Amino acid sequence: MKKLNINQIEEIDAFLLQVYHLEFKAFRDEVVDHIACEIEDYLEQGVEYAQAKKQVLRKWHFELKPVLGQQGIPTCIVKQLCRKDAVFYFFFALLFLTSWFLGHFQVMELTPSPWISFGCILLGFFIPVVVQKRFFKQKSYEMKFYMHALGSVMLVNIISLTVAMFHLRKDVAADVLLSPYHLLVVAVHLLILNVFFASQVMQQYRHVNTQSI
Repeated sequence: MKKLNINQIEEIDAFLLQVYHLEFKAFRDEVVDHIACEIEDYLEQGVEYAQAKKQVLRKWHFELKPVLGQQGIPTCIVKQLCRKDAVFYFFFALLFLTSWFLGHFQVMELTPSPWISFGCILLGFFIPVVVQKRFFKQKSYEMKFYMHALGSVMLVNIISLTVAMFHLRKDVAADVLLSPYHLLVVAVHLLILNVFFASQVMQQYRHVNTQSI
């Protein structure tokens, strides 16, 4: 079987780094290996190297195209992680909507203390702060994805924290924004989301460290 030489492999590696900004070497090496194997398959069929490389790189373009900014996360990583976590997202959305509409249609009538909601939101606020500080130097695109997710939830945390503080003030009619029950629903689900993303960051961190041993 025809094999690519070192210069050709280095050329592909340099192309991926320059065009797609694949900053993590472990992932880049894996992609280079896949691309090299596919090019070698074309070479076995009698296709010229230049043409084979062009076809394979065109195929990989949509998988490597960055999401979330020019130097963001490759599309294939985002799709892979979304598929992996699809069950969690489904049940999370189902639980949130069920809890929300139980209160909306007054099937469940609770008036929880705003301090409970405030505590949940505050805890959910500090989790991403601690994780972002602890794992600032990301080691993989998977870590980068979940860190970005934590950052995205941060804005919702801040808004919810503001609403919770209004609820703590007796002289402000905060029920206009959210009832105490619905505030608790938001607070608990925000906490779940933050804990999930933080746990995934730590899991990916351990995975990368295990591979590097």
